[in-house]
Amino acid sequence: MSSSPSSLRPRKVSDSGVASYDYSKVDTATAKGVRHDPELRNMEMSYTSNIGAAVKAVNEFDQDVKTALLNASGADGTAPFGFNASGR
Repeated sequence: MSSSPSSLRPRKVSDSGVASYDYSKVDTATAKGVRHDPELRNMEMSYTSNIGAAVKAVNEFDQDVKTALLNASGADGTAPFGFNASGR
């Protein structure tokens, strides 16, 4: 089995969304090999970028849902009687 990060993929993500290789999940020899793998930094940056993009997409969707709910409820002042006020 290769010791490259792309084949093993033990990773961890910090509270701020930064991905890094989790050396605690592999043996000492594998950890040593991975530390010297030239693709390690690219892998970590790629995962971090993907996490950032996913968080951004969820936040944008969440904001759209919030706006739609405010509009439908009339809480934003655009619909004085709220969503489906007449019960039709």
